[in-house]
Amino acid sequence: ATRITLVGVSAGGMGAVYNWWHVQQAFKDIRVDVINDSGAAMPSPYLRDEVVNKWQNAWDLKKGLPPGCTECQTHLDALVTWSAKQMPKNRGAFLSYTTDTAIPYFFDISDEEFRMGLDALAAQRLEGLPGVRYYFYEGTGHVLMPFPKLEQNGVRLWDWIPAMVHDDPSWKSV
Repeated sequence: ATRITLVGVSAGGMGAVYNWWHVQQAFKDIRVDVINDSGAAMPSPYLRDEVVNKWQNAWDLKKGLPPGCTECQTHLDALVTWSAKQMPKNRGAFLSYTTDTAIPYFFDISDEEFRMGLDALAAQRLEGLPGVRYYFYEGTGHVLMPFPKLEQNGVRLWDWIPAMVHDDPSWKSV
């Protein structure tokens, strides 16, 4: 392999980000990128401690967190920031509907809280990171990649993803 792209959809998107650093460690000098479609871990208060604790108890999440990411122990959204800073030449793409039809249920938040959580994730974790961008589609649904004609602000999703993969310098958050 000369390059690896982890892709996760829904809860698998969270898993892809959770394993991004681990896969990079396993493949050493081979660049590992990640695409998270509709599974973003949000900052507090949108991803509540009781939800994180439930996940921790079910899957022992702390055991697999990177040893250098102390903030990740209490804030799963910190994993994005930490990973991107550890791997500044890698790329990370985060996709979501602004009104997701599944994730708010699992986070035990309202649709409005979900939208605010996406905005907070972008502002607090994604903006300014090297190689990390987001595509938030103004609409209702869950999982964007199966819909090649989705377009937001004049940018088609199925043009945006190849721009990420091909290191296009015009690749920007939408």
